[in-house]
Amino acid sequence: MAKPELRLSTDVETMPLVRVSIEHGTEGLEHRLQTALARAGLEGNELIQASIILGPDIHSGDRRTYEPYSGHLLRTPIRLIEQFGVTDPIVIAAAPLHDTIEDHPDELIRRFLDEPIPMELGKKRDLARRALRAFAMQYDAADLADIVWDVSTPPRPRGVPKIPAYLDHTARILTDSDPRSAVLKDADFTDNTDTPIELEKPHKREYLDLKQIGAYALHIGAISREDSLVPPEFREGVIALLAQKEAEARIRLRARGVLDITSAANSLRTA
Repeated sequence: MAKPELRLSTDVETMPLVRVSIEHGTEGLEHRLQTALARAGLEGNELIQASIILGPDIHSGDRRTYEPYSGHLLRTPIRLIEQFGVTDPIVIAAAPLHDTIEDHPDELIRRFLDEPIPMELGKKRDLARRALRAFAMQYDAADLADIVWDVSTPPRPRGVPKIPAYLDHTARILTDSDPRSAVLKDADFTDNTDTPIELEKPHKREYLDLKQIGAYALHIGAISREDSLVPPEFREGVIALLAQKEAEARIRLRARGVLDITSAANSLRTA
């Protein structure tokens, strides 16, 4: 994918990513991503370029509150390069695809396997993992599918509270998994905490704060893992950013009358 030429004079290559999304949309994010890849020496990587096309295409009908879902899928690899200092091409290629197994297993199976789609969710996701591996094997990167599988939230057992289940899965990824999966989860989380407050629905922001508040410490700890892919010169900046976001979330929750934040988060069941 060639770097898009913006028709407007802009500082899109240096402005905060969320402002790029708001002011320049997908075009601006694609430009920023190609610039980041060039700086990392990865501009011509065929796996990454194919993933940048495939991920947003599979999620083409999805939206978040203020943007197409593709905004999140393009910002995550940018954050990996710019904020986390990651240059591993398989991790960066996994970023635009990180929600495909979880959100669109049927589409993966239809595109890359000539097999019937199972009805049972667990079997469907297993087959979607095989489908994503078939895509990645074209570029000699079969383990891309394993990274995406790691960061995909597993189906929640009946009766298990939603937020504790999310935190348990996050803790496993950040402490026990492949460091490539851990750093992708870090970048995904960082982007999810950076939604524009002025455009987010208040009840949605409160839910996200309650969901995320217990995960900040997990992600900060993961950045300091001995085998972390985040270079030492990037770690202080990432940790400071996450600490700032955590403090802002606590202020918002207390302003809405949530005083016992841990108890409120653990008791929440649905979005």
